[in-house]
Amino acid sequence: MNEIITTQGIEFIKSELMTLAMDNQYVVKYNTVYLAVYTKNAGARLEKVYRSRGDLPLTKRGRYHTMDYKRVNKLLGFELLIG
Repeated sequence: MNEIITTQGIEFIKSELMTLAMDNQYVVKYNTVYLAVYTKNAGARLEKVYRSRGDLPLTKRGRYHTMDYKRVNKLLGFELLIG
């Protein structure tokens, strides 16, 4: 049975979140960028790495996108993350 994990207001299947963490993927939600991480004690989770204070959001409200660090940097318009 697929266990559902809710983190940062997003529902993930446990295996999906684990895959994002192992691939070093980022999750962009409205005006915040999260890094998917896995630790032995806490398991898979999202860790906030950036929050936009500008007028324009990064995505539409209620949506999220997964991407690598290159696409996040391109979306932000400056180099925040390194691979």
